[in-house]
Amino acid sequence: MRRSSLLGLLGLLLLATGCDPVARGDAAWDDGRVEDAVTAWTEAEELDTAHRGRLARALVRLGRLDAAAETLDDLPVGQRTAEGHLASGLLLLHLGDLSEATAAFAAGIAVEPMPELLVNQCTALGQLGKLSARAACQDAIEADPQDPRPYLGLAAASVDDLPDAARESLGIAIARAGPAGSPLRQDLAPWIGELWRALGEHGAACTWSLEGGATDLDTAQSCLAGGQVASAIPLLEQLVDGDQPIVPLRLLFQLALDRAEQAQAGPERVKALASADRWLQRLQPLMVDSRDPGWLNDLGRKAWLEDHAPQAEAHWAQAVAIAPSQAAPRLNLAKALVRRGRSPEASDLLLAAAAAGTQGPGLHAVQLALAKIELQAGQADSARRRLEGVHRACTSTGQPACAARAALSLARIEAQDGETELALQHLTQALSFGGPGLRPDIARDPAFASLAQDLRFRQLTSSD
Repeated sequence: MRRSSLLGLLGLLLLATGCDPVARGDAAWDDGRVEDAVTAWTEAEELDTAHRGRLARALVRLGRLDAAAETLDDLPVGQRTAEGHLASGLLLLHLGDLSEATAAFAAGIAVEPMPELLVNQCTALGQLGKLSARAACQDAIEADPQDPRPYLGLAAASVDDLPDAARESLGIAIARAGPAGSPLRQDLAPWIGELWRALGEHGAACTWSLEGGATDLDTAQSCLAGGQVASAIPLLEQLVDGDQPIVPLRLLFQLALDRAEQAQAGPERVKALASADRWLQRLQPLMVDSRDPGWLNDLGRKAWLEDHAPQAEAHWAQAVAIAPSQAAPRLNLAKALVRRGRSPEASDLLLAAAAAGTQGPGLHAVQLALAKIELQAGQADSARRRLEGVHRACTSTGQPACAARAALSLARIEAQDGETELALQHLTQALSFGGPGLRPDIARDPAFASLAQDLRFRQLTSSD
């Protein structure tokens, strides 16, 4: 046999035994072993333009952005295959340049409309909020109807002006994202969390962001807004050791004060106040602006919980003077005045809220506090009118917590006045807005003693 034939046979044997680095890299890539693919391709003496583009794409996927950029630098734009344009677009996405990324994807689509190019063009345009994203995403869906990513692109493009359509697309994406723990779902979970946050669904945003391993402040704040305090606290405790500790420290301080307010006097309150002290000691050196009204309000809360009423009132009065439209210090100062038997001054303070520019949920909270003072003063008719106004406003603007409080207060007045049907209607609404957690408190509330034997009341307050 001639020497050339022997060499050819040897080459075939090397390929068959997997020693060819390009073939090994291709096999590893097809198996999802990205690191092994990169290792094999970099061992090759020479890579064609398609494989150099794929190598750059793999490096981006591994987060080795500098190496990916160097690989692409050696691959002139005019020589890039669709794979090379895809790698360039993905690198630009990681660098935060959405506009240039969409241009790279468009260049790749012009060469070959690969499904990965279509889906990434869709998602990039969606994040830019471009109307053209919808057409791009439809193309990506036609290329692969089971891929969840184009539906996320549609949701992102629709979240601002078509929220219902965004929710529908998001639901389809979630259904196609696979089971919990699957790699694709893990990759998409942070983006799904961001979309839920943009739609105002903070509980879902918290759950999905955590599933995706997010540990940022936005995720912690979504967890707080969604009522998942236990999930937020570990995130905040990590963030206080970062570069920007003030916001997480303030949130932890406020949460400790919340726990102290909710606890009965005793060990739980002592423990919560000790936690508040710990966060306060770390916060104080960082608080350059001691006239921040929110800060003053929190200092007042702490002083009040420690039975230092004059100090608390001084903090709240200063906060009201600095920021007259802020509701929280005004409400707290009014509470302190009522405690000292100075209800007329508390009423004047609350009545001035609207004139000071208090709006939205803060003004509703002020109105609820005024109604409570009026009830204590025997002004039931005035309190009732005020509560009815708050109930209408909060119901029409989709503020369930406020609507639940107003409905519950109205039900108390109606039950005590013998208006059973109205009381039951408002109790039903209170439970609808506030959730079943209100049932034990309603069942124990002496204001509803006259309803205790009514079967409908017992059904409303039953935990079964």
